[in-house]
Amino acid sequence: MNAMPYVMLSNMHYESRKWDDVVKIRRLVKSKGITKEPGCSWIKMNYRVHTFISEDRGHPREAEICSKIDEIVRRTKEVGYVPDMNFLLHDMDTEGKEVGLAYHSKKSDVALGLLASQTGAPIRMLKNEFVEIVLL
Repeated sequence: MNAMPYVMLSNMHYESRKWDDVVKIRRLVKSKGITKEPGCSWIKMNYRVHTFISEDRGHPREAEICSKIDEIVRRTKEVGYVPDMNFLLHDMDTEGKEVGLAYHSKKSDVALGLLASQTGAPIRMLKNEFVEIVLL
């Protein structure tokens, strides 16, 4: 069964601060055994496809990737970037939301792309929701 209508309805209730309705929808989804497909992304580097799932820690270059993500987050904050956490609908504190945003699968793609490609080369990613091209 498709989880997306339930996710969208739950998100609308959450945005409207209708907490009881959020809980009802989430319980209904759980009782029906409906699961949401996790967000994932792919990047092709040197004829090899690398797959990432949010907060995944299974890549062979994970330490380098995490270090690069930390550098990206630090450098963007230094120039004044403040992440928009209003659309994060999870019940967690600000620090937890920042970690979730920092280690999103797309950021892992970008980090690996920066580590493995030449400066100025395009980084092409495929996400299970859309295709994105980042030119750095």
